Amino acid sequence: MSPRVAVFDLGSSSFSLLVAEVSTAGGLEPVARHRAGVHLGEALGGGSAPWPVVRQGALRAARGLAKAAEPWAPVRRAAL
Repeated sequence: MSPRVAVFDLGSSSFSLLVAEVSTAGGLEPVARHRAGVHLGEALGGGSAPWPVVRQGALRAARGLAKAAEPWAPVRRAAL
């Protein structure tokens, strides 16, 4: 089995997870993808949600994606 990596894309409207196997040539073959909406912008500029609520939602989303990566046993993790 090829080693696996987990990449977390932490954007302002959603957080995404890509788990991929690394080929011997250095390419990536996706094996799992997950996405969670976070809507961080809703707390800015008089948005509809207060920052503590949005922050807690973002933390829950990040923890959920980290947990979703566990069964794939990635040897490396990176957040972008």
